[in-house]
Amino acid sequence: MYMLPTDKVYAFILVLPKVEAQKSEKDQSCILGEDTQISWKFSGIERPQVTWFLNDQPIPTNDRFQVTEIDDGTSELSIHQAELADQGIYTAMATNSVGKAEAKITLSIIIKPMITVNLDGSLQAIKEETMTLKIVASGTPKPDIVWMKGNNEIKPNDRVHKTTEDHDDNYIYTLVISHVEPEDQGEYSAKIFNIGESLVSNKCKVTVSKPPIFVVKPTALTVKQDEKALFKIHIDGYPTPKIIWILNGKQLKAEEGVQMQFNPVTNEAILVIENVNLEQHAGSISCRLENEYGNEEERVKLEILAAPIITARLPQQRETVTGQDVTLKVVAKGSPRPSAQWFFNDQPIVSENLSVNEANNEYQLVIKRATIEKNEGAYRIVLKNDVGEVHSNSCVVTVLEPVKLKQVVPTSNEAQLKCGETFEITVDVSGKEIPEVRLMKDGEAMQFTNVETTRYKFVVANVQLQHQGVYMVIAKNKTSTEEMTVTLNVTAPQEFAAPGTCDELDRAQLHAKWSTDIKSS
Repeated sequence: MYMLPTDKVYAFILVLPKVEAQKSEKDQSCILGEDTQISWKFSGIERPQVTWFLNDQPIPTNDRFQVTEIDDGTSELSIHQAELADQGIYTAMATNSVGKAEAKITLSIIIKPMITVNLDGSLQAIKEETMTLKIVASGTPKPDIVWMKGNNEIKPNDRVHKTTEDHDDNYIYTLVISHVEPEDQGEYSAKIFNIGESLVSNKCKVTVSKPPIFVVKPTALTVKQDEKALFKIHIDGYPTPKIIWILNGKQLKAEEGVQMQFNPVTNEAILVIENVNLEQHAGSISCRLENEYGNEEERVKLEILAAPIITARLPQQRETVTGQDVTLKVVAKGSPRPSAQWFFNDQPIVSENLSVNEANNEYQLVIKRATIEKNEGAYRIVLKNDVGEVHSNSCVVTVLEPVKLKQVVPTSNEAQLKCGETFEITVDVSGKEIPEVRLMKDGEAMQFTNVETTRYKFVVANVQLQHQGVYMVIAKNKTSTEEMTVTLNVTAPQEFAAPGTCDELDRAQLHAKWSTDIKSS
């Protein structure tokens, strides 16, 4: 209220309170748990009284809320350790006897960002697959995030995507990188911030890897003898896998006739084997991929087409004995496996006694119970496949017979003769191979009297005492030996002992008779 002199007549003019600001409303924020002040400056002729309201409710004065009036008309509300409940519209009502004026401040409580789920220290990403990094944080207002790789901000592109999802007062921040490449390796982090504070996440070291795989696998090959075998593969893996080629369980090395190449740009590899050979190269080819994260292996067949070859021939000759079995065999190789046709005297053999031992590549013919009439002759085999054929040598099979010794005379193994009689041994000897025939008397060799083809004779026309004994005939060939014995006994009158020949015995008998006659006279 002002007093103005008017011819010494004084008048009193009352003025409403006035807010000393361009606007009577404004916004303000403070960090949760920190102190803050809200103030308005009022003017008026009668100093106004200021009352503070929160959301239209009077604010009590206590340890957390204090009001300070400053001489210049400023009213200041101090809030100690702001809480979420302190958020709202604060109204300062200035009143004097003339009227009132008010000013409003909207107070926002700021919550500093806090990371509730941080990045792991490391991540193993798979090449060409999708990698995801995730951080969960809270804060008011909603924190912003900047993803970093090293010291560089990550910008979204067709492979890199960033998303934020609200979830129960938390925010889920996700960085997704699709079709991961080796250049995506590095240290990843994030800066999370609002007006209250800025945080930096843990660093996550991302390593890109991929176990070996075959994009294009090797395929089985069929190659003709002496031609080139070419295997192709397309692989993937990180770090780049080591490629190992294996032939029939043995690792191949780059040497004469073998080439191994790899193109790191296209990840394609080849194996070349020049002048393939059935015995050396046919079988299985394995390709093995290895890196520190795994291994992979593929196995295929390498088939080599080759005309049959005989590696173990038939014998030139083969002897057997009548009634025994004979086995003929050859060892041969070829691809495809050759078929076999046996021949006997150039006529095809159809028999159930043909067999093939595939493990040993043996082709076998068994002649059962061989006979001269049916089985003696020349044998051979012809081996054929789609590439060619081969003829074996001929094997001549000879069927031998055991020696046969037939006793004709005498009809028994013992002969009782008197002096002067005839002693005869006659035998018939036969055999496919001409036998050797010998005559023995008491172990000493004797000569046959007569030999006619297969008949052997021994004759003593006038048997003497010295002729008695054991006679043995021995017939022998490659196959067998046969024997027969005849014991010859020569007899004389028992009353005379005769150590000599039968003639001596007669003279002794005559002398004895003459002596007897003289005594009688």
